[in-house]
Amino acid sequence: MRRFVLLAFLVMFFIPVSVSITGCSRNKSSAVYCNGGDSGILTGQITTINLEPRLTGVSLSSGQMGSVGTASATDCKGNSVSVSNFTYASSDTTHTLVDVNPSTGRLCAGSWNRNSAGGIADYTYCNSTTLTGTATVTASAGGATSNTVTVYVHPIIGSVALTGVSQTDCVSQGKAITLAADAKDTSGNTIDPKIVGKFTFAAQTSGIVTIDENGVATAAQPGSTLITASISNATSTAGYFSTCPPTSIALNIPGSSSTSVNVNPNTTQPITATVLDKNNTTLTNLTLTYVSTTPRTIPAATGSVTPTFPGAAAITAFCLPPTCNPSPTDRVGPWQLVLPGQLTAQPCTSRRRITSSSRIPRLLAGTLSTTPV
Repeated sequence: MRRFVLLAFLVMFFIPVSVSITGCSRNKSSAVYCNGGDSGILTGQITTINLEPRLTGVSLSSGQMGSVGTASATDCKGNSVSVSNFTYASSDTTHTLVDVNPSTGRLCAGSWNRNSAGGIADYTYCNSTTLTGTATVTASAGGATSNTVTVYVHPIIGSVALTGVSQTDCVSQGKAITLAADAKDTSGNTIDPKIVGKFTFAAQTSGIVTIDENGVATAAQPGSTLITASISNATSTAGYFSTCPPTSIALNIPGSSSTSVNVNPNTTQPITATVLDKNNTTLTNLTLTYVSTTPRTIPAATGSVTPTFPGAAAITAFCLPPTCNPSPTDRVGPWQLVLPGQLTAQPCTSRRRITSSSRIPRLLAGTLSTTPV
């Protein structure tokens, strides 16, 4: 009897406690909310969609097909979120200026075919409506919508001409200008810039100028280069860009203002070159050519001289193409650009001497001379 009463007591008091504990553990949530609280948007949920090219947009000739760039999604923490399918839409609800395939983002500067005879799939070919103008395209998924991408629709481009840069002067190293271009149709008429879109500029010779996506061109190394402008699958020679060449080169011995310096045989003597352009801008990182009049006894290297035997030599620095001041053949000489061999280090009135004894050289602005003991 006592055992029965004890069992009944355990059933009444201990089992409910156990059930209560189990129930609490099941109600505990592992969800992480963006605001750090217990409600709102969850991490891993799409909050932002980025659609490219957001800066330049897409430029199309009437009747031309194209596409927006890649769409990507992130959550409130900036973490990438996988999306199986984006839905694309155009602000042109009439589907006559900029039509978009909602599944792929493919663009038509006109109207896509729909419900075509012969079983031709929708969004296969683009029908030109000859309309011109602009519209925007977006991508959406998971309740979020991307930034807009502008689509420019214009007549077929026949040629492009560079504007915004003078073809009669050069730009000093480190200075920047903004490039621009005019587009003309196949009849030679200038197309309204508002419906052309943004050009992509490129330099034929690297190192002379750097150009960003906004057309800002920053002069780098001396020389002249052809500039091309691309838009709407059309690339055209647009003009030239010139970084100002040197107009003076002065050779100096580092850390010395004396008119003489001692250099022993097989000892390297550094020399520096101060290079200026016509605007008195100091040019840096140039690849100069150093020449010695007696290369066997006192050979010249880039930025230094190492005598091997007693003797005398004149050291001259040149800015010579193609390593310094390159230029297309038809642009050699204009804008005070230096012809090959024309620009050398400028000599001073006094000479410095270099020998293999304790009396060693005197350096000129532009020339370096050594004499034996």
